[in-house]
Amino acid sequence: MAKKFTFRGKTLEELQRLDIASLLPLFAARQRRSLTRGMTPTKKLLLAKVVAKAQGTYKKEIRTQCRDMVILPAMVGQLLHVYNGKEFVPLSIQPEMIGNFLGGSIVYPACGISFGLDRIVLALGEKNAPATLTFVYVIPVGNTVADALALTSALRTSGISTEVDLVGKSPSKNLDYAAKLGIPYVVFVGAQELAAKAVKVRNMDSGVETLVPQRKLASEIKKLLKTL
Repeated sequence: MAKKFTFRGKTLEELQRLDIASLLPLFAARQRRSLTRGMTPTKKLLLAKVVAKAQGTYKKEIRTQCRDMVILPAMVGQLLHVYNGKEFVPLSIQPEMIGNFLGGSIVYPACGISFGLDRIVLALGEKNAPATLTFVYVIPVGNTVADALALTSALRTSGISTEVDLVGKSPSKNLDYAAKLGIPYVVFVGAQELAAKAVKVRNMDSGVETLVPQRKLASEIKKLLKTL
């Protein structure tokens, strides 16, 4: 009988049920520091592609230069193409790779199996986790919650990981929240913009705000995400 895989005494299934905060003590110091600092926009985009691939909404092969990305339990079974400095090398994520960096992992033959990929979102979306997969944060301004929810739903349907403020925080507190989590884009939904059938999109890095037609919001956000 084949020996069942365990990592720090935990099975793959047990690992996939843990959030990032619970996984941290199991990793080596370097990996803990990397995860504690949070995900860069490029790493978030990589994980978003992995999720979209599992859901069938991303058809291309996943290529990445994030060789310093820590391999998480929920990534097991995925086939990534990792840049080695010269070319993109296929890397099938196996249980034994958990806790390693993508660039330091051995290339295994592809197995064509996917385990618990929905837990990427669950793990990184936990309240106490140091990272988020969110790319867009929707902020209702005034009595526009219903419209904000509708836009959030449309963005999620388009495959864009999106959060919305439902507790009525002030715009400044919402911006602080987005900045703290490293969310790259914020969408303001105000009555004035809605009257023009548009919303205001803010680039959190540059601070530049752009008026975008509602019907083009998803496509424009996707274009912006490609620049990360």
